[in-house]
Amino acid sequence: MMRFEDTPVNREVVAEVRASLSRYAISVLRADQQSYADSPWENVRLYMDACDLGIAVFDQTASRDFNPNVSLELGYMMASGKKRLLLLKDRNLPRLPSDLVGHLYKEFDPNDVAPTVRLATLSWLRDIGIAKSAAQKLVLFVSHGGTCRCAMSKIIARQAFAGRSLPFSLRFESMAAKYGNAVHASNGARQAIQDAFGDDLLQSHRVMKRNEGIIEDADLILVMEESLMPGLPAGKTRLITEFFGDHGTVQNPWPDGDAGARDRYRDCLTQLRSLIEPHPDTLIQALT
Repeated sequence: MMRFEDTPVNREVVAEVRASLSRYAISVLRADQQSYADSPWENVRLYMDACDLGIAVFDQTASRDFNPNVSLELGYMMASGKKRLLLLKDRNLPRLPSDLVGHLYKEFDPNDVAPTVRLATLSWLRDIGIAKSAAQKLVLFVSHGGTCRCAMSKIIARQAFAGRSLPFSLRFESMAAKYGNAVHASNGARQAIQDAFGDDLLQSHRVMKRNEGIIEDADLILVMEESLMPGLPAGKTRLITEFFGDHGTVQNPWPDGDAGARDRYRDCLTQLRSLIEPHPDTLIQALT
């Protein structure tokens, strides 16, 4: 959300935001890229409705005051219940619109766009839990498509460490080694987790594409099979079975629509629980 003006500063802001977010496999869209509706507002609204995140840029590169359209679009996203929003303010702009006073924002320098936008964007990604914060330790589970084994591992680990007193903040995530068309957890994985924990804890799961940001952030990467290790940093990547003192691999239970699927997913979940739940100290020691 920004002025649709073709100025050098605007182009540099867009380029740096795109570069910073693409490191975490986040696509940056502007409503002037393509029209899906006849009216400008309807086109902008379609973009906002489809987005999970939003960045509102308040600048004075072409005029000395804020653009009311940016405030309108930001207000629409706020009213839609979308809370992961970045207010990016030109540090030379004396004020934000009055209805945004009290909202936190981050500043950039129009005379030094790239480093200041990069710093503000990364800080925001940490604030909303996408990039790793300095106080966190991050364990990343990796499977082929990100819908089954790594997704279940993430939930098992989160449940195993819930309420535990630790010397650091511990975060578990999952990532697809080779992203396909699936966005959500497989039905088989969701059913196995629900059967085991009594709740559909994978309902909100979204497949994370392989990305440089989360790989760099991770303190430990646990893969389900050796074929997934190429291209990952050798110093912190381990086969999950060997890391926990076992052998072999965690077989992919996919597909989930045939007669034996429920048993395969149950067996896969049982194997993952037998690796993760009895060995919390193995994880803690590896991270300290």
